[in-house]
Amino acid sequence: MKSQATTFKSFIAGAFALAVCPCHLPITLPLLLTFTAGTTLGSWLAGHTVIWFGVSTVLFVVSLFLALHWGLTEEDETSTCTSCAAAETKHPYRRQILTNWLLRGKEM
Repeated sequence: MKSQATTFKSFIAGAFALAVCPCHLPITLPLLLTFTAGTTLGSWLAGHTVIWFGVSTVLFVVSLFLALHWGLTEEDETSTCTSCAAAETKHPYRRQILTNWLLRGKEM
């Protein structure tokens, strides 16, 4: 089961990906220029919109990857299972013995 922190991180990364998506630049770029009007950053962004397009694209790809990675990966359930952890400490070589037994059966 996923923890609430993992679900929250996935949601935040997905919302950020939606906000910086390059297809939304006709809306987000004028808003960004409005909020930074009268500042050095605002004048620089007004003159270099192509750079903001590239930065927006990179941020979109990275945040979308993180949202999908955190949202679709399953957490290791054996790390929280106390009976599995106890069995692993009781018989630490069980997996190796089973693997050797299966490989020996294939050789015959």
